Amino acid sequence: MAEQESMLEWENQNNNNVTKSTKDYTVHKSVFIYICVICFGIGTWLDLNGVWMEIPLIVNKVPEGWKLSANLGLMSNLANIGPLSVILLRRFINKSTAYEVPVNFSILLVGVVALIALSCLWDKSVYFLSQHRSVWMLSLCFWLGVVDCTSSVTFAPFMSRYQPLYLNGLFTGEGLSSLLPALLAILQGVGGEAKCVQQLVWDKTSNQSVNMTVQETVSPRFSVGVYFLCITGLMCLSFFSFIVLILTKTGKHEIPSAVTQETNNQSSEKQQQQLNSP
Repeated sequence: MAEQESMLEWENQNNNNVTKSTKDYTVHKSVFIYICVICFGIGTWLDLNGVWMEIPLIVNKVPEGWKLSANLGLMSNLANIGPLSVILLRRFINKSTAYEVPVNFSILLVGVVALIALSCLWDKSVYFLSQHRSVWMLSLCFWLGVVDCTSSVTFAPFMSRYQPLYLNGLFTGEGLSSLLPALLAILQGVGGEAKCVQQLVWDKTSNQSVNMTVQETVSPRFSVGVYFLCITGLMCLSFFSFIVLILTKTGKHEIPSAVTQETNNQSSEKQQQQLNSP
């Protein structure tokens, strides 16, 4: 009798340990997915926010000068063709959610490639329409705008297949997409700080050196190209987090069974329509 009680006590303790381990694993897994969702959300408006933070340093190196801001604003508005294309695509595929994964994958990949190119070509100009213009930078900023504008209509619908608590993680990442570029710019020393210094300048009229007061801009801690490479690293983090969510078992496990059931129902309805069609 005592042996049976000992065995039952041992089995209960063992079951409690297994249950506790399972709960701990579930909690850790949920935290990991939540972090991945935050990193995924960072890719929403990271690109253009990073470009705008560098304006004080870029304007002194490009032909447009401070007119560059207006040109970038124009490119950002033209980039709204991205969300419009997604709306039309959703219309033609009968409001299916099948487009969300490939579209998100594509725009994140385009964002990474465009940022890498921008880090190398941001100060390169092309002689076009009788003057030098920042064709490379404006073209790449257009594609970065397409990425950011399109993410506004594709990221949230993609996250709707997960538990509602993960949607808060997406919005947290969206907030960080503005905060992180700003902190990086502060670390860089951007801001166009200038000071007046005395400097000897050669005067051609008097043919002698003259002591004059000139404006001198403080150099940043690292270049604009390095800054864009840092932003590229953050964009890659968002891209890889999205891959974790869609390709790993851990990411897929967090999708409620209701979403899977809805997908199966849509497939069944489509098959039934094909059978009923003449």
